[in-house]
Amino acid sequence: MAFGRPKKADTSGVTQDNVFMLATQALAQQRSTRIRLPMRMTFTAPILMHRWTDKAIIQMLGKMVGADVPRGKKDLTKEFESSWYRNVRGEPALPCRIIKASIVDGAIETGGVVTKASLKRTLRVLGWTAPLKFKGHLEMDVRIASNSGTPDLRSRAVAPVGSTCDIVVEFNPTLTPDKVTAAIQSAGQCIGVCDWRPDKGGDYGTFEIEALPIKEVSRIIKECELPEQEFKIPPELLTAFNALPDEKVGDTARKARAVANHVNGSNSRTAQA
Repeated sequence: MAFGRPKKADTSGVTQDNVFMLATQALAQQRSTRIRLPMRMTFTAPILMHRWTDKAIIQMLGKMVGADVPRGKKDLTKEFESSWYRNVRGEPALPCRIIKASIVDGAIETGGVVTKASLKRTLRVLGWTAPLKFKGHLEMDVRIASNSGTPDLRSRAVAPVGSTCDIVVEFNPTLTPDKVTAAIQSAGQCIGVCDWRPDKGGDYGTFEIEALPIKEVSRIIKECELPEQEFKIPPELLTAFNALPDEKVGDTARKARAVANHVNGSNSRTAQA
């Protein structure tokens, strides 16, 4: 008997009349193997937010396409108001994309329990934005920063210690809950979210996690289904910038373009759904 010979697929009973039903059953079975885990992130340090602003993106895109936009006078209050992440209702929220990025980077500190590649491929943080819940209000943090060697005042929004947000992570059984929680715990302790996080040499944005009852899944998914507030960018400017080849666009500008396209695209995709 030969070894290593591939087995023939069993096609008995498959006809043109029942193929749709069999395919639907197979897809349903595949979806049922995905695991959903509801979790609460409780922040053990303040969250220093620095969202891309409409003004910053417009100035950057304008410069790249030869249509410079005047900077205008600095307004620290407006800068503070523009700095925090929010959903389309204007509520403070963390984008699920940056939560996933933190979890993926958390794999580095798990001692090989799980890899960044496997998390990036199969882990999902369901929804678009996770609402931030905290007592009181966002605070304005004003500090002196260096801008091309020149001192400059910067204003950012800070969410207080003890803030929480609930998320649902979805993954394949090949990851297993212990691998996922190891990555999230490492992300909370060693990576963090937003500015001045441990991953960038700071102390902000760290968090602890706890698993929530499975009955919370529907509630959390509903809360997280709102997209981020859209950037207000002149369409002709974004179109001109998107037409530039990548080799003519710097890393920072490329990131700004990607964020703008992702955020504004999520709004149109949600509206179509």
